[in-house]
Amino acid sequence: FWNQYFRDTATDGTGIVISAAQSAAEIKAIAEKLRPLGVPLISMLPNDAGIGGYPEMMLANSTLKTHCEQIFRFLQRNHSIDNLVLLTPNGTAEGRLKSYFLDENKTTPSIPLKWKERVFTDSMSTEALARLLDSNELNVIISPTLNANHAQRLVKMLSSLAPKYQSAVFGMPTWETIPFTKSEFKGVDIWYGTPFISNSGNADLTEDFSKRYKDLTNAKPGDMGFRGYEITLRYLKTYLSYPTDFLEHINDRQFRLFNDFDFKPVSLRENGKTDYLENNKVYLIKKTDGAIKSVMSP
Repeated sequence: FWNQYFRDTATDGTGIVISAAQSAAEIKAIAEKLRPLGVPLISMLPNDAGIGGYPEMMLANSTLKTHCEQIFRFLQRNHSIDNLVLLTPNGTAEGRLKSYFLDENKTTPSIPLKWKERVFTDSMSTEALARLLDSNELNVIISPTLNANHAQRLVKMLSSLAPKYQSAVFGMPTWETIPFTKSEFKGVDIWYGTPFISNSGNADLTEDFSKRYKDLTNAKPGDMGFRGYEITLRYLKTYLSYPTDFLEHINDRQFRLFNDFDFKPVSLRENGKTDYLENNKVYLIKKTDGAIKSVMSP
């Protein structure tokens, strides 16, 4: 559908495009049609297609690299004196995520973090994990993995060591959908990042949108419903207010609904020219016993 639409439809005079493309191929087809025209394109997908040379393209969903960078900075400000353990399962994706933390620690202009660095093997026992912990300090475990099985196994082991060892685990955005409500995960603070929160103190707006959505669809809106609603309403209003200098106002809070956004230029090339804009605003969510306890902004 996307390929056919953007191949057969004239886009001259288009002011802004908000894309709900479902694949890298779809967003690439859209970008190739709009890029020569300099049309602002807002995408909810990461740039897996490697689109470059499109400084008007805005990626609302922060990359994993950005998530790791924001977690690192949060740890620097809030947990630098705690017992830090970088515990990484084997795997290609895990190795890449771990490298983001290591790179941040090497290049930080502030004091680097001191952590114990270990591999979280499938054979690691609870006793071996306990030897990395300190009963007199908060144990902060950095777990760079997207794998739900690794995440649940780690939290279950830490839960079995509580309350002697007080632990907080920092995971990846995919941890948001992992059910940590069972008693076997009790007593461990679980942190993960997300660029989107559904209410952010705007309870009246959340309730109004939920009611309207249910009236139209006979169902409750999910996270993607809130995200689409927010992006569409916010940035259409922004464009209508600033049609000639839209990109200069994309981080304005004038039409804020639930979230703040912090779009910053990303350069993939040595010449330093902007290839696209990425949202660098990540909220850190803390869950304990399956319930959200706090939302922090690094």
